[in-house]
Amino acid sequence: MVDGALTLLCLYYAYRLANAVRLYRSLSGVTPDGSPAIVDGERVTVEGAVTVDEEAPASDPATDGLSAPVGMYVWQAAFPRSGQKVIDFENRTTRQARATFASGVEFGSFTVATENGEFRIDPGWLRDVHDADRLAAVRPVGFLPSRTWHVYLWNSPYVQLADHSTELPLERLRGVVAFS
Repeated sequence: MVDGALTLLCLYYAYRLANAVRLYRSLSGVTPDGSPAIVDGERVTVEGAVTVDEEAPASDPATDGLSAPVGMYVWQAAFPRSGQKVIDFENRTTRQARATFASGVEFGSFTVATENGEFRIDPGWLRDVHDADRLAAVRPVGFLPSRTWHVYLWNSPYVQLADHSTELPLERLRGVVAFS
């Protein structure tokens, strides 16, 4: 019995050692300073100055009137959960808990200028991947939170939200959101 357990333990560590050796061999020729060739369909990060040709729909009321033109924004619509609070330990505050019933992305036409030229960005695929709603299709009356399992855009591996978040009541979007 002891011999069998010792043999299984040795096999396990031999397997882990073999994986470590394979990983070392595959990474031994990689240089962190080198830039690999871009393959079609591969994910990349593009950094540079953004030029907005056409603003995202309803960007003025939805983004609380930012002075710069808005080419794209991610939004979420939620209602308060009665009796539940969320504690923010970092800022030592509490706020009303919310249940999201819709989220989406709105975008216009924009480009990113890099040292290699300008890239036109089309985030339409992001809406498709997440089955995201359009802001104009939101119906805030008579809803039930039906997609609680849904991965919303701010949790997406394709989106990194950094600044300029704002919170406003849906009433301010009366011309955009259809109230029943």
